[in-house]
Amino acid sequence: MDIDPAILKLAQASVAERYGIAPQLAPRLRGSTLKEIEADAGRLRQDLGLGPLDQGDRDPTGRDDAGRFVKTTSGDMNAIIRQAAGWA
Repeated sequence: MDIDPAILKLAQASVAERYGIAPQLAPRLRGSTLKEIEADAGRLRQDLGLGPLDQGDRDPTGRDDAGRFVKTTSGDMNAIIRQAAGWA
């Protein structure tokens, strides 16, 4: 099955951003599924000597794998908004 090149490019860019890989290296990521592209990003981080990501590094917006906001212990709405915007 061939992947639409535009979809592949978008997936590569998204995964590169989440894995802390420079945008110029995004086209280097390979795979026919998102899971394969993520696995390749992990290998690339290792090859570059960046080390593995911890869960906090994977999504700076504070969202889980389904895109929902992760519950915070803070009841302060301003803190929640800053976390979602990546400012916290």
